[in-house]
Amino acid sequence: MYSMNLHLADLYNYSITLVLAYGFGTKQKDGHFDGAIGLIERKVVNMSISGFQYIVPRLEVADFLYPLYVFNFAFFFKQPRALGTYRALSLQLDTIAWLSLGVMIITSLLVYWIFQLIYMKTNRPDDEATVSAATIQVIGIMSQQGLSHEPGRLSGRILCTFILMLALMVCTYYNAATMNALLSPAPISIRNLQELISSSLHLVLMNVPYFTTKVTRERLLSKAVNNRVVSKPNFTAPLEDGLDLILKGGAFCGEDFTMFTAIQNRFKDNEKCDLSVIPAMLPVPTGNYLEKYSQYRELFFRGNLRMKEHGLAHRQRNYWYPQKPSCAGNQVSVK
Repeated sequence: MYSMNLHLADLYNYSITLVLAYGFGTKQKDGHFDGAIGLIERKVVNMSISGFQYIVPRLEVADFLYPLYVFNFAFFFKQPRALGTYRALSLQLDTIAWLSLGVMIITSLLVYWIFQLIYMKTNRPDDEATVSAATIQVIGIMSQQGLSHEPGRLSGRILCTFILMLALMVCTYYNAATMNALLSPAPISIRNLQELISSSLHLVLMNVPYFTTKVTRERLLSKAVNNRVVSKPNFTAPLEDGLDLILKGGAFCGEDFTMFTAIQNRFKDNEKCDLSVIPAMLPVPTGNYLEKYSQYRELFFRGNLRMKEHGLAHRQRNYWYPQKPSCAGNQVSVK
């Protein structure tokens, strides 16, 4: 925003004298404002330099000029591990499919055992007529390790052929599904803000005036987010502590451009690839405030509109505000 004001000063040939304010401007009990809006109300300054949110009560003492930039606040976090290793190995088949497969294996085992008992009673044994022998035979076939004993009777051969075909189809599908799962991106367990609020992740806000001031925090964040965040002590933290929290499995909320710069400089490439970003609120349009009924209002409005129409506002935004960091895992090679 300051760079845009420098362009306005160059366009209209005036100089800028900066005055420090310790807040944006909140209406007090006496009806007056503190912070930068209070300076404008008391005519200490003509206009604000940094981006301010459009708020109706502020229009009592100042005029909003023109929205030049949109602020975005988002939660940055690493997706929690959705599945354990052993559970992931069972997802290739549905529960009903696993149960059906188990029933077919047990049935085949019992039928093979019954065949051997019949052969034993006719004094023409084909194999050991025990449950353990039948179990080893069926498990060896299903695990594609081969037959522990080759049956000599037609009935036994037909049964073993059936089990071999069943094992071939099941193992082929299971191996293909497992390979496809390994080559696919990890499943995302948190897709939106509501799921993030409902999760067990520790939510922390950056200790900036947007969030340290209760009135501003409640205005920007929804009631659900506010209740979730303030439910634990120390719900604000410095930027460096917030980055450590992300690496430890928490969620940290801050200005997107501030977070992008810090992540680009601090995180390793694989840590950038693991990050997820969910907006904490709707985008916040911001602009300058100036004195109520100021004679410069139309002048500044036309100047800002001209810079936006000519693409200067877009160029300055791309120059000063960093984009989301990229990682090698998300890059696509184009030939």
